[in-house]
Amino acid sequence: MKGKKKVLVIGLDGATFDLIEPWVAEGKLPNLGALMKQGSWGHLISTLQSNSAQAWSTFMTGINAGKHGIFDFIRPIPGSYKVQFTNASLRDGKSLWKAVGEYGLKVGIMNVPMTYPPEPVNGFLISGMDAPGVNSNFVYPAELLKELESNLGGYILEAGVTGLIRRGRPDLALSKMYETIEIRLKAAEYLMKNKEWNLFMVVFTEPDRAQHFFWKYINKAHPNYSESEAKKFGQGIFSIYEKLDRAIDKLLSLVPEETTVFIMSDHGGGPSSNKTFYINKWLEAEGYLTFTSAGYVKDTLNKWKRNTLRKIDYYLSAKLPRWVKENLVRLLPGVRNKVGSALLLDNINWQKTKVFSRESAPVISINLKGREPEGIVDLQDYKQVQDEIIERLLSLRCPYTGEPIVSEVHRKEDIYSGAYSDLTPDLLIEWKNYKYIQRPSFLAKGGGFIEVLEGRELEMAERMSRPSGIHRPEGVVLCAGKGVKKGKRIQDAKLMDLHPTILYAMGLPISEEVEGKVIEELFESDFLSENPIRIKRSEEVAGDTSKRKSFTDEESDIIKERLSGLGYID
Repeated sequence: MKGKKKVLVIGLDGATFDLIEPWVAEGKLPNLGALMKQGSWGHLISTLQSNSAQAWSTFMTGINAGKHGIFDFIRPIPGSYKVQFTNASLRDGKSLWKAVGEYGLKVGIMNVPMTYPPEPVNGFLISGMDAPGVNSNFVYPAELLKELESNLGGYILEAGVTGLIRRGRPDLALSKMYETIEIRLKAAEYLMKNKEWNLFMVVFTEPDRAQHFFWKYINKAHPNYSESEAKKFGQGIFSIYEKLDRAIDKLLSLVPEETTVFIMSDHGGGPSSNKTFYINKWLEAEGYLTFTSAGYVKDTLNKWKRNTLRKIDYYLSAKLPRWVKENLVRLLPGVRNKVGSALLLDNINWQKTKVFSRESAPVISINLKGREPEGIVDLQDYKQVQDEIIERLLSLRCPYTGEPIVSEVHRKEDIYSGAYSDLTPDLLIEWKNYKYIQRPSFLAKGGGFIEVLEGRELEMAERMSRPSGIHRPEGVVLCAGKGVKKGKRIQDAKLMDLHPTILYAMGLPISEEVEGKVIEELFESDFLSENPIRIKRSEEVAGDTSKRKSFTDEESDIIKERLSGLGYID
């Protein structure tokens, strides 16, 4: 593979073949269908915790989260039970575009999540959804933003779908997503035409947003499914895919014929559940966790205070126009974020708690001595506590069907390795057939750890923080170009594998630090023989710790609102 190769990567955040395949078979997505015939395609298995922060960070570095350090949009502050929002400056490992740039090749990167603040690259980089807003320094080089504004009239980072859904305006949410796709497409077209590049990547987050909020309109099993609502919004998700299918065609028309093209997603999607599992309430019932509330009156008062804070937060999120909310954030920095902090690990007696969960994800932590600020579990008892929790979780049965609630419980040491492994909880839970969702225990109405939401209660919850569509591990990968097999369905590709595969497609060697493997199944055997995979010794993979940057209170407030509607934070 001599010479400078071109690779175009189009990210469709959350895209799933569960939707794409039937629509392609019906001729509704002709451009994706044509690429599937011209190239190879199949599921791309995401990280175990398929949240976008970890997934995209794993994609861009080709290493596991134990090494790059991004497990979620939040991470614990050492020596504290508090957390901070994560961003790209906290990530270790060399990004794909940094690796490409080191060979003197030009890169153009647009809207990839977890790229704020933007790192200097040999080309340009426009940060994604984790950037606080268009007034932040989210573009490298900084002057590129003015160029886009003068030539295109502006740029949209996020469509603001969460706020529109909370206001009960799915119609406006769809319109805003359409507008965002068009603006991002115009920006990509302009940059592809006017900038030098060897690797160009653009991510469209709209499939993920649409699936989160519009899945209930295509899910007849949803408790609140309505034929009339389905008639209004049942085509919402498809309309996003249809627009992106056209966008793909436009982008492909701008690249030379020999360009290798990748279509990919960080994870898939599917319907959510109305069954809630309160992990900390279950741990309390099992004797591993103790809440501090003493007595019915005090407990009732605390619950009232928490729910009042939540309703205030809901009002600020749902009722106020976006410009008012942004001004409030600037006038009262940190207020809404502190409300959120008050709801996280609230009311726990640490001196009597062996095990706990932050409940923003299906994970469990052991209150270990020497690691947690008030840990009570001795290191020699660590594995025994793990074993007990795993056994009890796997024995749980659904009170309505008798089926297992949990399919698997993973020890973190079996999933992650590296210097940051202690930043992740000790156990990771997989709910059986996605039939449960974890939520903070302060939301529980009664004393039990399982609840089923219906009617108005479910509707409000889906508007607020538990959308009707959630992630699935099966994302998508589609590759077409020279040496790529035609019409081939591949198996078992992993998200981590795309980093080395893209480098290989560009004719570049792969660092020995990269854990992902080239997806050889994509390529013809003759092509692989003529172009052997090259591994190079790496001197350094860690990031520059001098450039670590925490979000300000104001920025944290903006990020919190954006993430809460997607189900990442309550």
